[in-house]
Amino acid sequence: MEATKSDPCIQVVVRQQVALIILNRPEKRNALNSAMIHELLKAFNTINSMDHVRVVRIQSAGDTFSAGADIHWMLASKDLVEEENLAECRLLADLFEAVNKCSKVVVATIQGACYGGAIGLIAVCDFVLASNLAHFAFGEVKLGLIPATIAPYVIHRIGAGKAKQLMLLGNSFSAEEALALGLVDERIQPQNMDAAFDRLKDAIVQGGAHAQKGIKQLMGQLNAPDVNPDLKELTARVIAASRISDEAQEGLQAFLERRKPQWS
Repeated sequence: MEATKSDPCIQVVVRQQVALIILNRPEKRNALNSAMIHELLKAFNTINSMDHVRVVRIQSAGDTFSAGADIHWMLASKDLVEEENLAECRLLADLFEAVNKCSKVVVATIQGACYGGAIGLIAVCDFVLASNLAHFAFGEVKLGLIPATIAPYVIHRIGAGKAKQLMLLGNSFSAEEALALGLVDERIQPQNMDAAFDRLKDAIVQGGAHAQKGIKQLMGQLNAPDVNPDLKELTARVIAASRISDEAQEGLQAFLERRKPQWS
């Protein structure tokens, strides 16, 4: 083992050619909050400069990949001043951009639930391996939220029409359905996940590191989601306004209280 780093939100282990990033809030179903987003962004910026690293693997502790945004964090956004609220949403947009533009090959391995913002995280990965027990949902709409910052990447991955339908309904869908959509690249028995990742990693490192970096850069120019600075700012502003709206605050509170929101 060459390096290990731990904190309350993520763990990063760099071993030979692989950087393993573990979402490490299992008691909160690995929900994304400001601290986790900061740590993920810092990790990707650091790993991107490590010449010996060829593959980044994103996985999670516990039974859930990620339940999406932390409900308590989203509720607390109403107490922020406008610029603080917007800064948090810009940071999330920065994270998706950093993963999308990472020069390493990025692989997500999914178990259990993968909801909301976590789908945005896997949508910017190069390969996604999912347990056949994994399940997915754009649940934001049921909380009165708009999945804005993830939208450009999800649309690019699975198409605008299907993305819109899934986001409008917010219903759960299976790993088999995710595979058919192109959100997932391979569906695997849970006990075989590490072996499947190792096979993929071994195939990746057979290629030239500079060639793979060049391929990612070229594909980023030829066939990338058009997330220009103006669109990135728009998506951050949309989610910033959405999460402090009366509807979202009611939806988030209703979720915590295990009741239907007033609009239902």
